[in-house]
Order: sequence, then C-alpha cells, then structure tokens
Amino acid sequence: MKISLNDGEFRLIPSRPMGLRGGVGARIVCTHGTLWITAEGCTDDIFLAPGEAYVITSAGLVLIEGLVESGVRIETVPANATRPGSRTAAQRYADCSRPLAA
Repeated sequence: MKISLNDGEFRLIPSRPMGLRGGVGARIVCTHGTLWITAEGCTDDIFLAPGEAYVITSAGLVLIEGLVESGVRIETVPANATRPGSRTAAQRYADCSRPLAA
C-alpha cells in the first residue's frame, strides 16, 4: 500500500502490515488495539498500546502491524518546527525500543 504520511488515521488488520519509507520524524500513535513496529536499523521491535506513540528515527523501511484489529495515526511535523522537549535523532535512535507517551 502506498500512502502519504499526511493521510492521517488508518485501521490495521492482523497479518496485513503497513510499510513506510522516508518517515523520519513522523510520529506513530496507537489509537486502539496493539501495534507492532519494526524499523530498519533498529535492533528491537516496538509495541504500542492505545495512547502510546513512537517517533520514526529510521530513514529505511518501517513496518507497522496490528496484533489485533488496531488503529494508527501518523502525525508529521513541519521541517522547521520542533516539539517541546524533543530530542535529536541520535538520542531517539539510541532508545528506539521505548515508546513515547502520547
């Protein structure tokens, strides 16, 4: 499936992963269900419960799958904007297995 990161919220069905490339800095938010995320260059998989989020640090392929029927919202940040308390890409990559609070 080819999507734009600005497309918003999606419903994921188990065993039907969604792939993203070039999403560095985008935030993946679990809206319901349980998400399993694996990112190229990250040695650990990420699991998100409702309300948890993960910021993409990999320039490579990122796969997102719902372990049960799940909802995911993709949020992008304008290139010139920074979030309060944001960390550098290197800092986020160093702890890529820990989800962020939504």
